[in-house]
Amino acid sequence: MPAASGRPIAVITPAGLLAPGTTLILGELHGTREVPAFAANLVCEATRTTETVLALEVPHTEQARIDAFLASSGDAKARADLLIGDFWDFPMQDGRRSEAMFSLIEAARRMREHGAALKIVAFDSDAPPDVRDAEMGQRLAAARQHDPRALFVVVTGDVHASREPDAAFVPMAVSFAGLTASHRIVSLALKHSGGRAWVCTDRCGPHDAAGTPDPGPPRIELFERTTRGFDGVFHVGTISSSAPAVAAMAPR
Repeated sequence: MPAASGRPIAVITPAGLLAPGTTLILGELHGTREVPAFAANLVCEATRTTETVLALEVPHTEQARIDAFLASSGDAKARADLLIGDFWDFPMQDGRRSEAMFSLIEAARRMREHGAALKIVAFDSDAPPDVRDAEMGQRLAAARQHDPRALFVVVTGDVHASREPDAAFVPMAVSFAGLTASHRIVSLALKHSGGRAWVCTDRCGPHDAAGTPDPGPPRIELFERTTRGFDGVFHVGTISSSAPAVAAMAPR
């Protein structure tokens, strides 16, 4: 998705979507290059007009390292200090730990360096699966309450982004909504044209992912009504896998 020049590519969004006080949740497929790039382009556009918070499905225990990196020059030592965290060096290298996710954090650092009013919030929990989504919702709600006028762009797995609970599972987005003052929450499902993603199934690595061909530009489309827990979709085109950041940035 990024242009060859490295300049952001505009994301087509419905009028008024990137408004102060909105929470925009991107329900992603972990392990692609395109979703973090889409989020970076969206945040870049948002920071032109409003204070923005980028919320990531990264354990809250990494917050201090992220903050230190955002305040740094982004040099080799700063990168190493970020990636030394237990999250990045975890044995199961799923797509949340990808080079593309690191690049999203680096893009945020550069935006701040150029004066953007932008924060990153790490809201994931190390809790057992049966309470993890509830704790994620609590942490995201606390961040939302701390910055009530900011636009939140939340990047999380699609199962956590749904606003529709069932008898066996209450997604993070549902818990979050129940803990915050009434405001606009928009959950978006990923649409892509197929390709590959770095996924952990029987093994962690690039896996084929079926999609629907779509020649259109990166964009967000809203439904007339919430459908299967989502308020719309975001299109990223053909996807490609992103390897773990610690492997990609290891000295050669």
